[in-house]
Amino acid sequence: MSWTVRNVLEVIRSRMLERYDSAVNMQKLAAIYAGQLQEIEDAIDYLQGRTLENSEGVWLDRYGALIDRARREDWTEDEYREQIRIVIKARASQGTAEDIIDLARSMRPTGSSGVVSYYLEAPAGYGLSFSVPTLAAEDQDYYVFLLSLATPVGVQGTLVLWQESSPPLIFDTVDPATHGFDVGHFSETLLIHAE
Repeated sequence: MSWTVRNVLEVIRSRMLERYDSAVNMQKLAAIYAGQLQEIEDAIDYLQGRTLENSEGVWLDRYGALIDRARREDWTEDEYREQIRIVIKARASQGTAEDIIDLARSMRPTGSSGVVSYYLEAPAGYGLSFSVPTLAAEDQDYYVFLLSLATPVGVQGTLVLWQESSPPLIFDTVDPATHGFDVGHFSETLLIHAE
């Protein structure tokens, strides 16, 4: 949403009848009224620049500090903003399959193709698989942390990260014990527990 600061006095004067243009008392009243409204207008403009969507630099870093996600040097403002949104999404999750799948889709690195695959594991678990480029251990741990925020208590998840160059995983195979995990080249298989 874009916000444009208006000059309230000009707006009021443009809407006044012509016969009041020369009335001194009306001009004074308009100036008093406009001054108070202009303060509100300026405050809204100030706050607009501090929202997550519009903040930059130090203000964006403050959002990151609120959710304990420090900015990496290689991230642009937009990439960092997206990382903040992902953490907010994880913390707001209701623990449903749809929430977890949506979070996993959001977490995929830029340029990562492939479908996020989700399946249930009895009695109380789920598996999640998606393709990623090679990830540092720090990033893998962070993926697990985000998913653990979205995972309901008492549920265990399995996160399978596989390299994009390998064939896709197929879950509905003849052997339900493997869920198709025998297909493809895995970067990592990680367990997720609710935080």
